[in-house]
Amino acid sequence: MEASRFGFDPSLPPACKFDPTDADIVAYYLLPRAVGHSNPHAHAVIDADPCSCPPWELMRRHGHAGSDHAFFFGPTTKHGSHRASRTVPAGEGGGTWHGQTSDETGLVLVRRGGDGPEISLKSKKWQFSYLDSERRTTGWVMH
Repeated sequence: MEASRFGFDPSLPPACKFDPTDADIVAYYLLPRAVGHSNPHAHAVIDADPCSCPPWELMRRHGHAGSDHAFFFGPTTKHGSHRASRTVPAGEGGGTWHGQTSDETGLVLVRRGGDGPEISLKSKKWQFSYLDSERRTTGWVMH
């Protein structure tokens, strides 16, 4: 995924890709966002509810219509978990985002130079598939 499509300098050569690991997403994008810190690269992660509409509409709304990759920071329920499924109204392409699995991962953050306390945290990565109004798979999967 070319870096310029995620808001990075358009003069970067096409070989510069934005392909962060799960740990990179948590440490450099989601954690700073969650605690209210400014992040000069926050533009790479879109602030939107990814389950609010069909996947093709979500991508179109946020400038990624020709792609199948984007990164979103969305809301959780009151207790920090995601609902097992979310229905999209029929007028918006109707269907259901259906939760399939989740993986919990531990991550230890260490300050540069190793001086200072380590921070241990856990993150949970959910997988949702988008089912059409007949509850058939559309082939779209969100991680």
